[in-house]
Parts: sequence; structure tokens; C-alpha cells
Amino acid sequence: MERNRYIHTLRETPYKVDIEGRISNDDLIVNIYGIDGNQIGRYCFTAAELKGKRSIHFKYVDGKIVWLGGVIPSSL
Repeated sequence: MERNRYIHTLRETPYKVDIEGRISNDDLIVNIYGIDGNQIGRYCFTAAELKGKRSIHFKYVDGKIVWLGGVIPSSL
């Protein structure tokens, strides 16, 4: 499963990535773009890491994506 999020890089508010439609054994790739369309990052999460989750959250702080709730992306 792949999700794209467009964010305002001047805001430090949390962003949500909805994963409710994900099949239990699907990995997840999240592409994050600035509102200007430039890619900020690409993150992969394993199915095992997302087990039982309906969404994941992150913030953009000091030029970096900070994942919340204990989720840690795997490398692509």
C-alpha cells in the first residue's frame, strides 16, 4: 500500500496517515511532499510494525519528519 501526504513545512502540527484499508500482510510506503510539490521523504513500514493500527502520525520539526506513537520506518 502506498500513501502520499502533502504538508505545510512551516507548521509543526501532527499529520495523520490513514491505513484502515490496508490488508494485514501489506507493507506501507509513505511519500511526503511539501505543498510546493518537492519530495521531503519516502518511508517504508512493515506489516508487522503496523499490526493493529488504523493510522500513523508524524510532525515536521526543524526540517525533519518525526514519527509519533512509537512507529519507526524501515529503510527502502
